[in-house]
Order: sequence, then structure tokens, then C-alpha cells
Amino acid sequence: MFLLIHVLLGALIGLKFNSLTIIVVIGILSHFIIDMIPHWDGNFNKNKFYLFGIADLDKERLYLSIFDIILSVSLLLFLYQYLDSWVVIFAALMAVSPDIANLAYLTKLKRNKHYLGFLKFHSKIQRDTGIKKGLIIQMIFAIILIILLFIFK
Repeated sequence: MFLLIHVLLGALIGLKFNSLTIIVVIGILSHFIIDMIPHWDGNFNKNKFYLFGIADLDKERLYLSIFDIILSVSLLLFLYQYLDSWVVIFAALMAVSPDIANLAYLTKLKRNKHYLGFLKFHSKIQRDTGIKKGLIIQMIFAIILIILLFIFK
């Protein structure tokens, strides 16, 4: 799923729970659970990654990721101002933390078998679908989560 979806779900978790321990656990679990829902979030060559441990990102994926990051950071700033709660921001960050951990691939950690195991697990649980269906699913999720955020505010 796009980071934006994880941020919205994490913010909702932050509104509903006060315990930081519960927020960490539910935030991280929520990430993996909604990644199992069929979606589309770019062109990542999973077969090449499974076979060789090499993440092959094309320009389209890179631009999409940059746009998603900018949108997600903007949403975090808006949520902080709108809800005036650092707990909500913390929960949102917990919900995106598995994707943030992917950035370590750009370091020497990409040679660590445990880290590669995490990346393969994270990639394997994702359910890809076509672009139209995948984007519609994510738009529906985003709308539902935004409505819930306004209801539970």
C-alpha cells in the first residue's frame, strides 16, 4: 500500500489508543495486515529480488515513491496541526516503520541475511493487482480512513 494509507491508519490507531506499547504493536501489525490486501503501488521486480536479492527500481517507481513520501509527510504535518497530538504522529510513524526499514537497503545492511529475510517477508505478503483495481482499492481505503479520522477526532 502507499505510505499515505499507512499514515492514515496509523493516525486512527493513535486516536483510539493511549498506550505507546499498544500503539507500537498495533501500528506495525496494521502495516503487514493491510499490505496483504490486494493493491498496486508501483513496478517492483519481485522475482529478481527473490532470486538475487537485488531491488530493481525503475524511474516510474522512484517518482511514485517520492510523490508518496511528499504527500505522506504533508499529511503528517497537517494531522499534527489539526489534531495537535504527537501520539497520533508517533502511531502514524509506527504504521509506516516497516517501509522506512526498507531504506536500509541503501546501506551495507542489504548484505545481512536477517535483513534480507525481513525484506523478502515484507515483499512476499503483499498482494499485487492491476493498476486500476489496485488504485481503486487504495482510494476506497483512504476515503474510509479519512472519514473515520473525522468521526473519531
